[in-house]
Amino acid sequence: MPEKYWILAIGGAIALIGIGSNVKFGNVAVEGVGKKAGAIAGAFGGLIALVGLVYALWPQWIGLPSEPRSTVTVTEPAVTSPTPIGGSLKFVPLASKKVPRCSSYSGVGPIPGGYQLLIFERAVGEAGQDIGEKYGYNGHAIRNETGDAWRTVRMDHGADHVEVTAVLVPQAFDDFFENLRLVDNQGKPLEGGWQIDILPPGEKLAPVFPDPDLSAAPCTE
Repeated sequence: MPEKYWILAIGGAIALIGIGSNVKFGNVAVEGVGKKAGAIAGAFGGLIALVGLVYALWPQWIGLPSEPRSTVTVTEPAVTSPTPIGGSLKFVPLASKKVPRCSSYSGVGPIPGGYQLLIFERAVGEAGQDIGEKYGYNGHAIRNETGDAWRTVRMDHGADHVEVTAVLVPQAFDDFFENLRLVDNQGKPLEGGWQIDILPPGEKLAPVFPDPDLSAAPCTE
């Protein structure tokens, strides 16, 4: 029995003993301990019963449950990157910063299944600093036969100093990019690629910074 109910029971019993010393049931007097002692016992028992009553009902009066309730703890699963590359994907360092105007760049590391490595370039300052240019989209990396290396498509550079970088994204994101088209008001395709101000969300590779030779021949089909 919960302790609060024991307090009520004890207090009630003492109160009954005190009251019983001064009452009769039918024609039979109930033996007690005397009127004065009975009054004291009754008062003391009533006080104990009152304390027990307050103890029992206090949680309801202040809005708490009368009995402890069992609780269920739900632990949120840890959120981790689905494909941490951890530096395994990277561009091969340039043998020389000076490259032909039409160039392709190689990289190492396996591209995870269900993902693509999108390639972007933009014009930068001579020291590789950001000069506020937009990123041009250059398709996704092409895996080699063994899957442990890749290369970019050929890029026709149009600036003296460029940044070439890549972002690992889910395949669905790549499908979206591949279906973007530049058209005029009549829906006719426009030449050139589209550009963006910021890179898409994903794991970004450390870029390379070639200096294209714009006097060289441009890319041809």
